[in-house]
Amino acid sequence: MIEPGSLGAKETKATRQPATFWPEFIFIEAVVALAVTLGLLIGASLLSIPHERIADPIDSSYIPRPEWYFLFLFELLKYFPGELEWVGVAVIPTIVVLILLLLPFIDRSPARRPTARPIASSLAIIGLLGIVFLTYRALAATPPTVTSHTLLVAQGEKLFQEAGCLGCHSRGPIIGGNFGGDLANVGNRRTLSWVHRFIENPGRIDPDSKMPAFLGQLSHEQVEAISLYLMEQRIGPATASAPVPVATAPAKPETSAGVKSPAAELSIGETSFKQNCNMCHPGGGVGVGPPLKQGAYKGTQAEFTKIIRQGKGAMPLFPPTRIDDGELQTLYQYISALQ
Repeated sequence: MIEPGSLGAKETKATRQPATFWPEFIFIEAVVALAVTLGLLIGASLLSIPHERIADPIDSSYIPRPEWYFLFLFELLKYFPGELEWVGVAVIPTIVVLILLLLPFIDRSPARRPTARPIASSLAIIGLLGIVFLTYRALAATPPTVTSHTLLVAQGEKLFQEAGCLGCHSRGPIIGGNFGGDLANVGNRRTLSWVHRFIENPGRIDPDSKMPAFLGQLSHEQVEAISLYLMEQRIGPATASAPVPVATAPAKPETSAGVKSPAAELSIGETSFKQNCNMCHPGGGVGVGPPLKQGAYKGTQAEFTKIIRQGKGAMPLFPPTRIDDGELQTLYQYISALQ
């Protein structure tokens, strides 16, 4: 009678001896690693790898992005902005590494089937889903690469107006608020990195600043576009004599008979709100100023007009040259209609 495992006997799963770590398992791992390395070498030798243009250190319009396999880490940092950034950079990756190191001690089952190892399988599925989700979000949020400095400056000028910066800042002869200072020569007084960091989080540079942090309301790329636009604001011999255009009020929609409809009135009020109020009262929500949702403001139109014309507390005044009486009425109607 031939004993199981002896010469000439066929081994089954029940009689087969488990593979040893040395040298059997190490040999299998070495063979797989060698195959992968050879595949990478052959692919790198035969396939053409696309390259970007040569780096230009003075081109601040370039939007850097990590490779796709690091995008999930890059996206993770967006959930920990400002002073919490160290959590996404150090704490969470350290916890993941510790889990991987402790996993062999936590789940000691010899089984290979995923259903027989629920702890390891669940952690692997959660980790993979998290990586896929963060990578997808990063790809969806990645803007197309813009290499034209002029295009970015134009985008920054548009964002500067839409964010309501003129509510607190003036820009030379362009009418604006008197609370945040004149930005006509900021390009000669500050560096690009300083302006960018100040817009994202003013309190980090000046703890007494009353300006709200825009990181969150605006993306990193949008802040960079505004910063590039502000760096173009310089007063020098070449531009001192050039006339600077004065901002004009946006076209106000009217009906065919010249009489503004209620919808047109609200549209004008909404435009005025975005240009003058949205910075401190973002979208009718909570900002530097109080919320302007329906029912939050109890004052009459006369009291509202007085606050706009004379200012109140940290809020700057808005003269008729900035908001005329007709636009002021539509602004009051829009704020009253906010839900």
